[in-house]
Amino acid sequence: MIQIFCKQIKGLWFAAALDDENAIIALNFSPEERSIALIGVLNGLPLNTKFEVGKPNRFSRNLLETLYAIYEGKEVESSFKLNMDRLTQFTQEVLLKVAKIPRGYVMSYGAIADATSHKKAARAVGNAMANNPFPPLIPCHRVILSNRRLGNYGLGFEVKKDILEREGVTIKSGLVERKCLWNFR
Repeated sequence: MIQIFCKQIKGLWFAAALDDENAIIALNFSPEERSIALIGVLNGLPLNTKFEVGKPNRFSRNLLETLYAIYEGKEVESSFKLNMDRLTQFTQEVLLKVAKIPRGYVMSYGAIADATSHKKAARAVGNAMANNPFPPLIPCHRVILSNRRLGNYGLGFEVKKDILEREGVTIKSGLVERKCLWNFR
């Protein structure tokens, strides 16, 4: 049975769906409303999945507090297991690449595509980011346009900008400074 946990931390709502082995199926957060965080998690579940809302336990509290730390721009070490069984091979590959972008850096959709086995699939990377079931643990907020503009974010431009600035990304006149660009080496 899938367990869904939700917790408010300093005015922000964080939600997680976990399987029987505590692997993460979906995450979400909202600076505004509990329902937005929960709807995001529910949208990340496979159709017709049975679930129940659980009381936060030690594991789920640790996970949700880690998400808050990421939101605050802090460096975190996490070893949470992700359940990606329902995702395409391409989406899994993209998410694993994005997970490697360090705090304080960003990459473009095109650069991520080039780092995968699907060169020139920047638009498909964008789709994978738009449907990322693991924000902010998989930091899709660190993916930007090739012209160094921030681009879209599910919770809005200002949320993306705020998280990036707390992580140390420098944004001037709407552009990310070149020193903050990351490339896989």
